[in-house]
Amino acid sequence: MTTYAPERDISPQFVSQVSQWIWESGEVLVILRYLASAGAKDYVFCRSPEEFASLVESVATGTDIIVLKENQLPIRGICTASFIENVLGELARHEECLAVSLETREPRHLKPSGYMSDSPEYLKEILEDMLGEEVAVGPCPNFNVDDHETMISASKGGVDGPR
Repeated sequence: MTTYAPERDISPQFVSQVSQWIWESGEVLVILRYLASAGAKDYVFCRSPEEFASLVESVATGTDIIVLKENQLPIRGICTASFIENVLGELARHEECLAVSLETREPRHLKPSGYMSDSPEYLKEILEDMLGEEVAVGPCPNFNVDDHETMISASKGGVDGPR
C-alpha cells in the first residue's frame, strides 16, 4: 500500500546534508529505488550539489533516494580484462558486489548506470559489459537499514510504500 508520509519527503535539511557530504568527501553514492518497479534500482555517484539537485529533479515521484557518505566502491579504474581479474580476486569473499560506471556525463545530466551482483560469475558478466568504461566496484553497501550517520534517505514527494 502506498501512502503519503510527509516526514519522508525531500526537505531542505536532507539536501543540505547531502551537499555537506559532497563537499567533505568529493562524492556520494546515490541509490534510487523505484516505487512502481518491483525492486528496480539505479546507482549513481554525485560529485556536486548541482548534480544531486538535478538527479532529484529528474526522478519520478515516489522514488526512494538513498545517499551514502564515505568512500563507497573503492576499486576504480578503466575496465579491462586484467582489471576484471583483479576485481574478482579482491572481491571473492563478498556475497554481493556493486559495479557503477563513472563515465563522463554532460554537466547537470546524470545517467544512472550500475549493477548489483550476487556471484563472481555475474560480476564478471557485468564488468565484461562495461569494458573500456571507467568504473567503481566494491562490496555492496547495506542500504536496507535505517538511516544512520553515513546514510540518509528520503522519498520524492513523500510517497512511501513497498519497493
